[in-house]
Amino acid sequence: ATLAMIGSLVCTVVFRLVWIYLIFPLNPTLEVFYIAYPISWGLCAVVFAVLAIPILLKKQKECELEKISEEQIEDIQTKNN
Repeated sequence: ATLAMIGSLVCTVVFRLVWIYLIFPLNPTLEVFYIAYPISWGLCAVVFAVLAIPILLKKQKECELEKISEEQIEDIQTKNN
């Protein structure tokens, strides 16, 4: 949860501040100001996807291991009967 919080903070607050101080002065129009919002949302989506991939892969591996152990238990039970 901490990584998600930091990612959200960087994508919204830090990125938008950098945008306002570095990009906006190059072309100070409302369009340039407003475009920072959808760009930061897209950046957040990418960051959250990158953070989620290792977690999802770990959960998938855990589920596969659990399935294998359940099959082994069923094999043992059928051999004993």
